[in-house]
Amino acid sequence: MKKRIDECINFGKLNIHPYRQSGVETFAETNYLQNKEEKSMKRRLMAVLLGMAMTMGLAACGSSSQTADTPASSKAEESQAGETSAPASSSAPASSGTEESAASAASSAVADNNGDGEIVIALMMKSMASEWNQSIEESLLELGKEKGYSLLTFDADGDSATQLDQLNDAINQGVDAIFMHIADEGIAEAAAEVVAEAGIPMVGESLPVKDGDGNWLCPCAVLNAAGCGTVAADWVVDNWESTGVDLSDPSKVGVALVTNSLTENAVLRHEGAKAELQAKMPDIPEENYFIVDISAGSNDYVEGGYNETSAVLTAHQDIKAWVVIGVQDDYALGACRAIEENGNTDNTILVSLGGEQAIPEWDGGTTKPWYATVYYTAADFVAPCVDGLLSVVNGEGTLEQVFSGNIDQGQTYGTELISGHAITYEDYKEYVK
Repeated sequence: MKKRIDECINFGKLNIHPYRQSGVETFAETNYLQNKEEKSMKRRLMAVLLGMAMTMGLAACGSSSQTADTPASSKAEESQAGETSAPASSSAPASSGTEESAASAASSAVADNNGDGEIVIALMMKSMASEWNQSIEESLLELGKEKGYSLLTFDADGDSATQLDQLNDAINQGVDAIFMHIADEGIAEAAAEVVAEAGIPMVGESLPVKDGDGNWLCPCAVLNAAGCGTVAADWVVDNWESTGVDLSDPSKVGVALVTNSLTENAVLRHEGAKAELQAKMPDIPEENYFIVDISAGSNDYVEGGYNETSAVLTAHQDIKAWVVIGVQDDYALGACRAIEENGNTDNTILVSLGGEQAIPEWDGGTTKPWYATVYYTAADFVAPCVDGLLSVVNGEGTLEQVFSGNIDQGQTYGTELISGHAITYEDYKEYVK
């Protein structure tokens, strides 16, 4: 597993695909390199054409007896400049006729990249199997009705190579913006390079889009991961006595952190929860903490949560009371089924992060063992991301200005930190409309 992650990181640093074997270029890599060269040639040609148009415009203005307001030759030049500079992602108005418009940064894209009169956002999704990711798509579609864009969804099914191929496909289809849920954080540098070369703005959601040195490669709306883990742990500390689950003998208490070791966000959540429990309930032995890694057994989040939680519960019959924290609701749903089938419903406190699975369970009558969830909605992530993307697409700002209120020292791009709060099966209807 570590080798796989190292290969992905090397890909971002050395431009070597993690799925290249024996020095043979895959179709995805060949396509990527060809697209890169073609776009570079097109940009050089467009710069020459724009320069010629500007020269002709100056000559026409110098010899014309017409006024400077809207001469016929100027109208034609403005139209040509607009058609030429748009693919190069100029932030200046097409009619400005300045050299700066031809050389502006790729992050300052203008509206309607493919010229079809419609703004299209590409949703690059790690896996649509996740309930959360489905909620993200639904929220994007709903917001599109209000904001006037259409959505093109790409499902990588958890595969980084597939996502890179799909990213090239989206660019070739002429999308105007990228909404990225990265399939593998090790390919972040490659993805950022591809979209920068194409001059298309990208914003990340939920999973960090960073390079190997921890630098943000685009603006991202991310969960305050460790903080949400802290909220979950605090709920257990403050409320365990009201659940009827006896945690009074720390030596008999087990803590199962249902997580995904391949995802930084998930790791930060379980680390935050563990640190808070250890600080507030210090007498629980270290050996009674179990990292339940859903990536070990299945690509399906619910199935992984079920399989790995069941294995831990079965192997540790000496534990008399359990605290189970599922750092994503899909993981927690699988864990809940495992808890029920292993006969641990009455001696387990299950808390999740997200709420998208907890709420349907509560609607269906489940109470024990799923006592609480740290709640936030897909719309909390989608709305600021879309606002940021559209500001760039419409020429109202740059990617560097998106989430500029929260840029860490030394970073180029900002982040939107999303926090949650604990809700329970007793009060969730007050928060869920």
